[in-house]
Amino acid sequence: MDLMNTFNKFKERTLRGYSGLAIKNSIHQISTTIVTKIGSLIFIAIIARVLMPELFGLYSLVFFTIFTFASFSDMGVATSLTRYISLTLAKGDQKKAKSYFVYHFKIKVILTTISFLALVVSAKFISTTYYQKPIFLALLVGSLFVIMLSVIGFIESFFRSSNQFQGIFFKELFFQITRVLIVPVLVIILLKYALTQEMSLVIIVSAIFIPYALTLIFFILLAKKKILFLEVNAEPLSDNEKKDVRRFIFPLSISLICYTLLDQIDIILLGKFVTSEFIGYYSAAFFLISPATAIAALSTALFPIFSRLEGEQLKRGLKRSLVAIFILSILFTVLIVILAPLIVKIAYGDNYSDAIGLLRLGSLVIVPSSMIGIYINFFVSRGKTKLTAKLLIALTIVKLVVGYILVLNFVKISLYAATVGVILARIIIEYLQLGFLALFSKSP
Repeated sequence: MDLMNTFNKFKERTLRGYSGLAIKNSIHQISTTIVTKIGSLIFIAIIARVLMPELFGLYSLVFFTIFTFASFSDMGVATSLTRYISLTLAKGDQKKAKSYFVYHFKIKVILTTISFLALVVSAKFISTTYYQKPIFLALLVGSLFVIMLSVIGFIESFFRSSNQFQGIFFKELFFQITRVLIVPVLVIILLKYALTQEMSLVIIVSAIFIPYALTLIFFILLAKKKILFLEVNAEPLSDNEKKDVRRFIFPLSISLICYTLLDQIDIILLGKFVTSEFIGYYSAAFFLISPATAIAALSTALFPIFSRLEGEQLKRGLKRSLVAIFILSILFTVLIVILAPLIVKIAYGDNYSDAIGLLRLGSLVIVPSSMIGIYINFFVSRGKTKLTAKLLIALTIVKLVVGYILVLNFVKISLYAATVGVILARIIIEYLQLGFLALFSKSP
């Protein structure tokens, strides 16, 4: 009945109120997610076939490392900006919205600078001492991505806060098209001139830089046209308002650090204990799982709505979101377990057959990963960031310990077994996190 009502509203263009806003946001977010995942799958499938498992593993290690540092350039600023601007725009106060933009921008510049310099300074240690793999030059060149990703993410928060998810869709469509069309061609042409693996990685990173740069230019031009509150004059925030922002951001920062570590511990451990081809198999498997977990992206569309709902309305919205996500995630898990050999062969070819078992095992994270996104946005929209931060600190420590113990013992069996151990640690932590979040959501 609800589905039919939603369809009728969309058909008759009567999407009004918070219900209509949620529907429109979700439609644009789903469209963006579809474009992102289809484009990424096509791109990764091509790159993985061109590079083969060993070089693909090094490529994955480089970009996992870059994206880790890039995540520290945010530290919750984008989420905070979305929340405060969404609230002020709901009240029709564009001057205050601009004020929050200016203050968040200053924080963003500081964090981005620190993250960029941190990667540049630590690149030698990461590549030669810890990973002991030839990725030093690629990390130096890739440090520019920290700045680029930081700016793109900051602009995205403008569109989210003003409920203009269509702008994010156009940005993502532009990026995926340019990446698929430009990068594989450049890599195929230029790789024949590379004499070492390290130079090959530099070529790959440099080629990928081009679509990101073009996308940033496109996004800036689009933001100037669509985000109207940036044109008004800002009024300085009071000391109490600034303090309120900092109080909101601080636990988010802790949460983001923990989230990053939770997500990257897998690669951190694999990079240390296994050879690059097994990193390639792991990455190939989880790139295929990623589209299934992308249904959690719907929670991003719901965040501005959660920020405005109260009481029973909020509870009903949370429950309905969780039920829908659970059903979809179970369906995707079953399909992947059954069709894993076919999926891997179509996407990567016979050279990645070792990724089949990893894909089946990794598919067990689809259900918790998808539902966790809903819970997190629920807690953040209620300002309960300290609760999630404490939980994430505990889970990060547990995962690091469990993952290290499993890898240290499984690597004695084989490098493949060590990779399995990393995935098992991830599954355990995902379900623990989901259980605790569900429990906490029932408290007042």
